[in-house]
Parts: sequence; structure tokens; C-alpha cells
Amino acid sequence: MLPSIDLLSDLNPAQREAVTHGEGPLMIVAGAGTGKTMVITRRIGYLVLEKGVPTKNILALTFTDKASGEMEERVDRLLPMGYVDLAISTFHVFCEAVLREYGMHIGLPADFKVATELDAWLVLRRHLADFKLDYFKPRGNPTKFLRPMMSHFSRAKDEGITPDIYAAHIEGMVLKACDGDLARFDSLPEEVRMDFMKWRELAGAYATYEQTLLNKGYIDFGGLLLYTRNLLRDRPNLRAELTTRYPYVIVDEFQDTNSIQYDIVKLLAGEKRNVTVVGDDDQSIYKFRGAALKNILDFRTDFPDAKKVLLTENYRSGSAVLDTSYTLIQNNNPHRLEATEGLKKQLTAALGHEGFVRHLHYTTHEAEVQGVLDEIADLLQAGAGFGDIAILVRANDAALPFLDAFTAARVPFKFLALSGLYTKPAVLDALSCARIVVDRTASPSVYRILSHPSLGLSQDDLSEFVQIAKKRGLSYYSVMELAAGEPGISLAGKDIIAKFLNDIAGWQEKAKRFTASEVLVHIIRDSGLLGDIVRKPEAESKELIKHLDLLFMRTKRYVQNSPDDHSLRGFLAELDAERESGEGGSVSQDDEAGPDVIQVMTVHGAKGLEFAYVFVVNLIEQRFPSTNRSEQLPLPPGLVVSIPELDEHLSEERRLFYVAMTRAKQGLYLVSAEDYGGARKRKPSRFIAEALGEHAPALAPKLGSFLSEQVIIEGKPKVEKKNTLPARFSFSQLAAFSKCPLQYKYAHLLKIPTPGNSAMSFGQSMHLALQKFLEDIKRLQEAGDVESSVPPLSELLDTYDTSFIDEWYESEEAREKRKGEGRQALIALHAEMKAEPPRPYMLEQDFTLKVGGVLVKGRIDRIDHDGEGVEIIDYKTGEPKLKLEWDDKRQLILYALAAEQCFEPPLKVSKVTYHYLIGNVRTSFTPTDAEREKFTNLILDTVKDMEVTTFPAEPDERKCKYCDFRDICPFSAY
Repeated sequence: MLPSIDLLSDLNPAQREAVTHGEGPLMIVAGAGTGKTMVITRRIGYLVLEKGVPTKNILALTFTDKASGEMEERVDRLLPMGYVDLAISTFHVFCEAVLREYGMHIGLPADFKVATELDAWLVLRRHLADFKLDYFKPRGNPTKFLRPMMSHFSRAKDEGITPDIYAAHIEGMVLKACDGDLARFDSLPEEVRMDFMKWRELAGAYATYEQTLLNKGYIDFGGLLLYTRNLLRDRPNLRAELTTRYPYVIVDEFQDTNSIQYDIVKLLAGEKRNVTVVGDDDQSIYKFRGAALKNILDFRTDFPDAKKVLLTENYRSGSAVLDTSYTLIQNNNPHRLEATEGLKKQLTAALGHEGFVRHLHYTTHEAEVQGVLDEIADLLQAGAGFGDIAILVRANDAALPFLDAFTAARVPFKFLALSGLYTKPAVLDALSCARIVVDRTASPSVYRILSHPSLGLSQDDLSEFVQIAKKRGLSYYSVMELAAGEPGISLAGKDIIAKFLNDIAGWQEKAKRFTASEVLVHIIRDSGLLGDIVRKPEAESKELIKHLDLLFMRTKRYVQNSPDDHSLRGFLAELDAERESGEGGSVSQDDEAGPDVIQVMTVHGAKGLEFAYVFVVNLIEQRFPSTNRSEQLPLPPGLVVSIPELDEHLSEERRLFYVAMTRAKQGLYLVSAEDYGGARKRKPSRFIAEALGEHAPALAPKLGSFLSEQVIIEGKPKVEKKNTLPARFSFSQLAAFSKCPLQYKYAHLLKIPTPGNSAMSFGQSMHLALQKFLEDIKRLQEAGDVESSVPPLSELLDTYDTSFIDEWYESEEAREKRKGEGRQALIALHAEMKAEPPRPYMLEQDFTLKVGGVLVKGRIDRIDHDGEGVEIIDYKTGEPKLKLEWDDKRQLILYALAAEQCFEPPLKVSKVTYHYLIGNVRTSFTPTDAEREKFTNLILDTVKDMEVTTFPAEPDERKCKYCDFRDICPFSAY
């Protein structure tokens, strides 16, 4: 156990008070840059290491995967040996887990699918005829009509409003308008009756939408929260189980909770009320997602005995930035904690430097862009690096002129837009190939591929190709078929076209037998697109591969959601409909962006980040603050009780501006111009005057020195450093690096999408079937029924049929043959279970193991009681090995170490086993101390090598034969 000094010695008094709080509710008001994440993770460490709270009894809830990952990583570093069952997750992930475990108690299936916004839109689109619409009947393209309605339903769920509550409220409104006599409805004014018709139709559509999702086995993101709240509220027995399991609840970014999330927190608090909330009302910026600022103001009313700790020492920004930000945000009084609670929230600069805030005002937008580049040049010449600088915009389109200027000046930048997947170059290339497979007339797609800078024709050949098509009135596909006999096209050009035609023919054959996702992977790899991307600089390559992987995942979702049509043609038709609705495809933010680029992003995207120098641009009225755009379909009046003053648009925009300002560590530039096109001059944002007291800003002097090419190319001198490694490793990562460092790079750094294989599909099918079957056995045994705990064979085989993954088989015959082999194996295994019931103790158990500072995460298939301790079992579907070599043993040794070090109390491992399901063969051994030490040293040595490696290839004919990347690797020996 670590002594308290390790957890507390570097904390300031307020941080220490928050970390060491004992029992009861705690509210931590944590201003920007005051170390809230450190305080949360130290509090978790304090509860575990000093108070002896088991990790399984702590629940920490966050709002983003990034935040939960960062929190988990910090906790990993604090706990000395590793752990299991520490629940750090987003609200949605936690609620999904609760519903999978307990959903049957409120009528939900355990195998529901989580519907993304796209999934829900597709379901709605396919079943639009089921919605009885008159008032809202689409007059044109129905796809553009659906999203406002979905947003309306999502908003209702944010407030905890079910379809029944919605409908009852509307009928109450009608009854009140009729003075209690519904017979008077027809005598109401026409405009009143029309409003009620609208609300009734929406209430009915909401109920139909929800039932349609459930009929298709879906729960959307709002539903995860709504059903979990209902379960906790309506099933006190289950609520008691969860409050016993999680007596300590910690909520990060509490100001961003919506009404239903706060309901969940209050229900989880239980009688012990050991709930810690951490937040800052001045950083509540997600009203558009349903965030309710009133939650943080209501916490003291709901938990009047809550201890309150105020964190005001800022470890990020200079005093000038903090003072200016404080001056601005006071304009949101009196509806701030500072006013309502009598707090003093002004932040102080703990690092002691002053920093600066400057307002740069220009005549035109063009001058603004050039002026920003000039300021950046000065910063670079003064020693700043590109990665020290960020450009923050209120909306994505405001970034475009800066991106164009950076490109022209050769400034390295990264634009963190969260949409536009379908316009990314690599995605357009892949989709162009896919369209040609299903449509010979897709001439634009043919042209895109033939004009590809690396894979396409020369300019002369391309020009000749286009002229042939024009003169003869042929499609580009037809010209490709004739190209071999055209004298104007070079031999090299004819070879390129011949290869492309051959590839297309192969893809067309695959499209007859394989799913859209399977065909897409072959297209990406066979066409040469992937190989071309891999040869690019690593940062660019990684970005392009990420886009292709997102496209692949989009096709996977199509296949999963379209049981009657898995085809490439069907996918492209659905994609076209999606794009017609205005959807551009989502792109997840890359949190691993390199340090040597300027970051360009929206202020919302910058939440939680920090930069030495921040430029907030386009600061004019109606851009920042933005124009208040009301909801297309607001909730009915009176359905939600709110405090209008707290939800005022201008106050929200001011908080957003405050967040933008407090991202800056040393220098903050507030940038505006007078002319953005149009007849009238634009007024600088009122927020500039509120922060700086400037009401008539002076124009910035024109420097006349555009960025010098030398500065842009060289920037800050590069410093040699070690490779950036993952925070945590899996066994597969360590094994891949040991086998071939280049393979590790392709799989785990570049994350190149790989084609599946039938062996993988079959293994997962068997694994899923046994997991579900053994979960039933475990439940029966825990209820006291051991002798008859094995369900009938029919149940196992039914589970196998529903779990079977039918992808990546070469033919239907091969799939059915393999499926039959699995069926026979399960029949034999079931007979054995009936004769001697297994004693499953844990299934699918996650762990985090710390090995000399290296964190290794994994999941154990199965842990059984065996009389002397426990047996660890890992399933295999390959050829049985009766004698295990060292490489075979390593994975099971890792599991043994985890069982002995991460569990409380530690498990006694009597043996570890590979269970080869085909043939029902078990190969077991008991790890020796020497083997444990050897494996521990292997982990440490492997990670040490990773830090300095250049990821060389280690070709070997046998290894290369089974490598997923042999067709794009220049060193392949196969």
C-alpha cells in the first residue's frame, strides 16, 4: 500500500481537502486549469489505498471516451499492482452495461443493439409508412424531414419524458383548453386546434419511433439513459443492488449533465449519499445537447449537507488571461455559483507568470487572416513551436480561409472537424471503385481513379482517354474495355487500365457472394489505394487510414442492420440516401495528433485542451455570440420546468467564450475585422468590450511581412525523442511486436483495416455461444441449483445458431461445413457438462495488470472453481497442441499473473488451460515462478525496445504467409 504522502504531498490545501473527504456528499467547484482530473483520480486512489475501498465499489462517470480514458490511465499509474472491476466510463457506457444486466426486469432484451443517430435515422426512414402523419406529412424528400423529429424525441429523453408522459401532458393541455369538457374541442379557435393536432401527432410519432426501435432490437443513446432511470426508479430491489455495488459515485463535468443524468446520479447516491460531483458552472456549454445548468445550482438543495470545496489555483494560464476571463464571465451574474453561493471564484495564477491578452482588429477579413499568420511567424521566430498554437472558431466554416492560407504558406496544421467523412480523399477513392463495381455508367468514378496521382494514368494518357470518350460518345468504362487497341494510349497506360479492369472483374465476382464490408476491404487493398497510403509520411498515412477504417465500420453497420440485403449495391443506395439528407459522415477527433502542427478547431472541440498561444478569430456580432436559432420542433409548453434566465442564449455564448479564453497558457489573441463582405461594417463582438473594456478598438498595424518561407519550413528545431507508446498494452500488441515490429506498426499504430477470415468468424461464434450458455449455468448455480444447472442441449444449439457469424467464408458450402463442425463439438461438450456440471466463477473478466510500470490490459475467457483454487480457461478453435512451447504459454501466464495480483482477495491459480473446442482437447499446465519471472522480464524488455525502435521488418516465409499485411508490405517473404 502506498503511503499518503505519495497521494497528497504535491496538492494544494483545497485539492487535499477534496481528495481526503470522508463520507457523505461532496461538491468540488473546479475552475479552468485547477487540476480537477488529478483531484478525481487522487480521490479514487485515496479511497482504494488509504480507506481500503475495493475498486469494484467505485463508479466514476464522465462525458467523453477521451475523458474516461485519461482518468483510467491516471488511476492505472496510481494503483501499485493492477485491478479489476473499477468502473470508469461515460454515462452511456454505464447505462448500457446496467441494461444488459438488468434490462429484462423492465422488459428489455439483453442482446439489444445500441443505435447511433445514423442507425435511428435509417430505421425511421425504412418505417416512415408506419408513422401516422398528417400535419407533418412530408411534401418533398422525406429524408430531410426526419432529423428535426429525431432531435425532438432526443430532447424529450434528455428531460426524462417518456412517450406516455408526453401523450398524457398533451391530453391534459387539451382538457384544460376545453375547460374540462372535450366536447368543446371543435369550438376552439382554429389556430389552437391546429397546435393540438401538431402536439398529438408528435406524441404519437414519438411512441411509434420508440416501439419501432425496440421491435428492431435497438435502444438509442437517449433511451439508454431513459430506461436506466426508469429501472432505478421503478425497481427498488435492483436499485438497492447497484447502490450496494457502488457506494461511492464520482461525476466529472457535472455542469454538463442533463436532467435525466442527474436523476440517475441521485438514484445511485442511495442512502449513503457518497456522491462527489466536480464541475464549474462557468464552463457549461452543452445546452444544445440538453445539458441543464440548473443541476449544479440545484445540487445544494438536493444535498444540503454537501461539503463544498472550491479550487481556484490555476496551473495553466498567466494572470492576464485569468483576470480578463474573470472580468468577462461576471457579466453572467447573478445566475452563477459565485453569486448564489457567495463564493469567490476568481482564479489565481499558481505558476506566477503574467502572460498577455491582445485584441487584433483589421479592416477586412483577408487582412485578419494575413495578420494572424504574421503573428504566428513572430511567435515561431521567438522560439514557439507549431504545436504551441491553436486557432479557435465558433463554427467550422469560419476556419476555411485560415486553412487555405496555411496551405499556401506551407504551415503544418490539423483541422479537427467532426464531420465530412464522405468528402475525404481516401474515402472518395474507395467509394469510386465501389460504384464502378455496381454501375458501368459511373464515368465520374472511373475518371477519379484513372486520374489518381499515384495509381492513375499520365496526363497525356488521361487526356487521350477523355478525348476518345468524347469523340465516340462512350462511357469511360467502355473506353477502358477498348483501350488495348488504342494507339494514342501508351503501353504503360494500357497496363494500368488492364489491371484496373481485372480488379473490377474480381470485385464483381466477390460482390455476388460477399457482404458490402467484405468487398470494400478487398477493394481498398487490391486497388493499390492502401499500399499508396502506407508509403506516405506517417502522420498523413495514419489520418487517411483512419478515414478508410471509419468507412469500413459504416459498411459493417449496414450489413448488421440490413439482414435482407448485405450487398455492396444496397450499401451504396443507402449511402446516397444518407447524403441526400444532408449527412456528411462523422469523423472522430484524433486525440493523438502530432505535436508539430497548428491545431484548428471549434471552441466546443477545444474543451479540456490547452495551448501556449490561442487565437480566437472572427469575433464579430452574430458570429460570436452567434445568432440564437430556436429549435425547429420545441417541446410542448409546460412539459419541462425550466428557469429561463439560466438557459439564455447570450449567457451560454458567454460561457463558451470564457472556455475559449481559458485554453490559453501564455498568450491570448482576440481577433476581429470590419469587413466580411456585404455593404455594412461589422461590429466587434460585445465580449471583447466586456473582457477588455474596449468600445472603439484601434486597427492593428499592417505588418507587411507575410510569413517567410524559411520560418514555415523550419519552425522550431526538432528534438529527438523516444517513440510515443500506448498508455496500456494488450497481449496481442506485445506478441505482434515480438513477431515483427513492422507488423505491430501496421496493426496498432497505423491501425490498417484488415480483411477478416473464416477462422476468426468461427472462433468468435463458438466463443459467444459458450459465454452465453455458461452465464445461464452460473446464474442457476448462484441460485443454489448445481446438479441440474446445465440447460438442455437445444438451448445451447439455439444460442450457437443466433451467435453464428457468417462472414469471410469462401463459399456457402465452406460456411455450412464449418458450422456443422462447431455444432458437433458443442453436442459432445454438452454431454460432458451434463455428466459433470462446470463451476464457472468468472466469465469475460477484464483486468489491468501493472508490471514494473507497464500497464497490460486483457480479458480472461473463463475462470472455474476446481477444488484447489481456480482454473483459468482460454478457448481455441484451431488444431490442438498437446505440448506447449514457450510462445504458446505466454498468454496463459499473463492471465495467471493477473488473477494472482489484480483480484481482491488474490486468486490461487491451480492450473491454466487451453480448451481446444474441436475435438474437445484440453492442454493444461501450472506456471512456475521461473516462467512468471521470464514473462515479466519479456514484457519490460519488449516495451523498452518499443521506445527506441524504427519498427524494422523481420521477414520470414512462415510468418509472412499468415500476416494480414503481406500484400502491402515491401519486405514480405511470401
